Formats: sequence, C-alpha cells, structure tokens
Amino acid sequence: MSVGLVSSTSPDYPGVLATAINQLGAAAAPVSLAGATDAVLFPNADNLVQITATSVDAATLATPAAADLGKTLTVVGLTAHAHTVTAASGKIIDGTGTPKTTATFAAHAGVVILLQAVYDGTNYFWQLLSQQGVTLT
Repeated sequence: MSVGLVSSTSPDYPGVLATAINQLGAAAAPVSLAGATDAVLFPNADNLVQITATSVDAATLATPAAADLGKTLTVVGLTAHAHTVTAASGKIIDGTGTPKTTATFAAHAGVVILLQAVYDGTNYFWQLLSQQGVTLT
C-alpha cells in the first residue's frame, strides 16, 4: 500500500501540518483539540494533534509509561492564540539540564512541537526533538 502525500497548499492541512502528516504517514490521522482544557492523548506509535481552539487551550499531557516508550507526539497550533501544553512537573526534557513542565505556543498559526517518550533508567519523560515558535518553561 502506498502512502499519499498531503499538499502543503491544502486548505484542510496548511503548511507545517501538511509536512507533519507527510512525515508521519497515513497511520496517524490528526486529532483536533477545540476546547479550553483538552487532554493530549497519544495512543499510537506516532501521534499528530492539531489545536484548533478559537480561544486559548490550556491542554494537559500525561507522563508516558513503559508501554509508551518511543512514541512520538507532534502538536501543531493552528489558531492565533497562546495555547499551552502542560505536563507533570519537570517531565519535558530538552537537553539544557533543566527539566521543563509547560510548552507555550506563540500566538500565531503554524507553531509546532515534536516530542518523544523516553526513559532514563528511573523515570519516563517527553524528550524535545524539535520545535518552532514554542517556549518551554
């Protein structure tokens, strides 16, 4: 079975979202978050979440567990609001030596973060792989 690509000019999946879909392949249908306090879920090996809320979405992200090791999570902000994704305290690591808790999206469409579930021998974390327009604190 071949995987079709999504055009970067698609009205349904603009720019960076089309790129994320193409990288993940057909198995990861986008999940839309449109509420004010959504939970970011990651049931698949590769997960694509698009925030489409018409106001700020203060989303939460659970800590990965053993069964989640290696899963990837791409979160794309598609509306011009400063959305946040908050994990448990210190469960986002980015290579700076200071674990983070919150990803704050710049208030414009096309902001994206890519995370992967990792284990350090003691604890599970979300490891930052890439981001554009997202500040971690």
